[in-house]
Amino acid sequence: MSDSIEWAEKSGKPEAWKDFWFSQGTKNVHFIGKDNIPFHVIIFPALLQATHDPYFSPWQIASTEFILFNGEKFSKSKKIGVWIDEALTHAPGEYWRYVLIAIRPEARDANFTWREFETHVNTELNDVLGNFIHRTLTFVNNQFDSTIPQPGQLDQRDEEIKKQIVDAPEKIRSLLDLFQLKNSLAAIVDLARIGNQYLSEREPWHLIKTDRAKTSTTLYLACQLVATLEILLDPFLPETSQKIREQLSLDAPNRSWSEAGELRLKPGHKIAKATPLFHKVKISEK
Repeated sequence: MSDSIEWAEKSGKPEAWKDFWFSQGTKNVHFIGKDNIPFHVIIFPALLQATHDPYFSPWQIASTEFILFNGEKFSKSKKIGVWIDEALTHAPGEYWRYVLIAIRPEARDANFTWREFETHVNTELNDVLGNFIHRTLTFVNNQFDSTIPQPGQLDQRDEEIKKQIVDAPEKIRSLLDLFQLKNSLAAIVDLARIGNQYLSEREPWHLIKTDRAKTSTTLYLACQLVATLEILLDPFLPETSQKIREQLSLDAPNRSWSEAGELRLKPGHKIAKATPLFHKVKISEK
């Protein structure tokens, strides 16, 4: 509030700050730690009301609990925890972004351990998300000359996968609107998990020997799901999103969120050579 008042005064419009703080259409979100919940939920709104000016109360309080390290509070003096200057010596930044959101303490304290870090990276980031994207694009590289195939008639299971794609942006957006970052990211990983199940059910590596048309439909939809993941992952793992975009040969980063629900890749579109997005880590002994 003080910053907006200072901005208004320096801009020569001393009353301009009221356009934000007195406007009932403004949505004000407070991102805080749990120690500050009483102030932001009770004391601060009470102070605003006591002025008898038309301030609006906080629209949303997005609070987090504590992250502990092996059950203890982080302490630099006691050398308890992981510090940013050493974090990247253990794993890339995207891995940290993923794990810290995956364990984000939105409802209760979370406990960080190296074993849990390893599990999140290896079983979710690598085995679910990375595996689905890599196996899909590699198959297209090898069996369809790196070209998005022409789909045939969709059966019931294909329609279910298509619906997952179409519904994805709104589903994730509704969670983000509630600032449930942890659940949002988990829902995105679940999409990749659904994609893996779809490929395992259809077994395109066998199906292509007897029904190339059906295989084309399967890989067409799998590639669309990869394109959906590319957009949905961008707020969470921007470097990964860019790598997926490059492998899909999509050169337009300024796409809209709603495009994640579209079948964006046209038959005949050429993709680049697939490369693994992640690798497994082994640091549980730390």
